[in-house]
Amino acid sequence: MEDVPVVETIVVLGGMINPLGIHSERVEVTDAADRLIDAVRLYRNGKAKFILFSGGSGLLFSPELKEAERAKRILLDLGIPESRILLEDQSRNTFENAKFSKEKLLLQKRETSLLVTSAFHMPRAKACFEKQGVAVFAYPTDYRALNLNASAFDLWVPSLVYWELSTIATKEWIGIWAYRFKAYMD
Repeated sequence: MEDVPVVETIVVLGGMINPLGIHSERVEVTDAADRLIDAVRLYRNGKAKFILFSGGSGLLFSPELKEAERAKRILLDLGIPESRILLEDQSRNTFENAKFSKEKLLLQKRETSLLVTSAFHMPRAKACFEKQGVAVFAYPTDYRALNLNASAFDLWVPSLVYWELSTIATKEWIGIWAYRFKAYMD
């Protein structure tokens, strides 16, 4: 963590909270929860004074279920002071994360920020922020790489994990292509 610069704000991208969780009194996270965990670690290690969580509702028929509001509950439970939490709750995708986070950062007069998202998502996310003119230092998390030191047998046994990894990679490549086509990124 020594090579991570000290900045004003950590920007955490959504995509880690189950918006349709059955427990309304609890916030249910997905396997991308490392995004929030690492943001808290960075904050506690003095890498930034603020955490900006960027995530609205990606749901077509339940736009009131904002991921940022649920993330705030977790951050408060983890001891982050409310005065240090900034929310962007309008975005529905990575392009909008960058666009609406830029507005929040400009209002707060923030310069360079740490961008925290899953490693597989970082190239597209960073490109979107740069296209918006937002200077970010990438802090990828939630690595999905396989341990190649595992036994050959374990690597060749069919598993849904491999199917999930290939689905994530395919979705991200399609996202990169679509975002370049729409000029959301260079």
